[in-house]
Amino acid sequence: MNKIIISIFFLLFLTSCNYSYDYSYEDKIKVEAGVEVSKDKIIEVEIVEPVEKIDFSYIDSTYDSLDMLYNLDRIHNQKQAMKVLFPTGTPEYGFDLGISFDDPVGSQEILVGMYKELKSEVKKNNPEAFQQYIDLASNPYGISCEFCCGVGPIGADEKGNSRCGCNHASALQSITIYLADKGYSDEEILREAMKWKTVWFPQVMLELVLGYEVDDDIPVMVGSC
Repeated sequence: MNKIIISIFFLLFLTSCNYSYDYSYEDKIKVEAGVEVSKDKIIEVEIVEPVEKIDFSYIDSTYDSLDMLYNLDRIHNQKQAMKVLFPTGTPEYGFDLGISFDDPVGSQEILVGMYKELKSEVKKNNPEAFQQYIDLASNPYGISCEFCCGVGPIGADEKGNSRCGCNHASALQSITIYLADKGYSDEEILREAMKWKTVWFPQVMLELVLGYEVDDDIPVMVGSC
C-alpha cells in the first residue's frame, strides 16, 4: 500500500509541475524489443537517444555530471529544472527489466533484487562491460547513494565493490552494470543513472541544480535506503 501511495504522489507531483514528455522522434516509437508503439497509445516510452561525447576529466561531482549532460546554464527556475531533469514513462530498456520512471519504488525493488546475480554474471561473462561499470562508478561522477548515506559521488571501489550496502546504491549500480552489458556508451549510462538518481532524490537534485531550497512538498527521498 505504501508503495502505491508513494507512486501516485510522485506522478501527481510531476503533473503539478506541468511536466510533459517531449516526443522528439518520428511517428513511431521503437522499443528495444523491436515492438513499435504509436504516439496515440497510452503507454509512454522514453527512448535513450545518443549523447554527445563528454570529457569526463572535468567531472568531480554529481553537479558536474548534470551540467555536462544538460547544460545547466539554461535552467533558471524550478519549472525549467523539472522539465529538463525529471523523466517519465518507461525507458526502452525498462520493458525487459519491468521498471518505469513512473514507479520509482517498485523499480528500485527490482533493481536491488537483481544486483548480486547481475554483477556476478557480467563480471564473469563480460569483463569489458564490468570494467566500464568500474570506470564509471569508481570515479566522482555521482553514481552513488551520496544523498542518503553520505558516501560522496563515488559509488564503488576500483574492484567494483560497492561503497555502501543501501538499496539506492545497489539499484544505481544495477542499472549501470546492466546498461554496460547491453553496450550503452559511458555518456548514455551516466545520463540514465542521473535520471534514476533524480526520481529517487528529487528535492536534493533540484536544489543541487538551482542552488536554493525548493517546495517542501517535493520528497527528499523516494524508495527505501
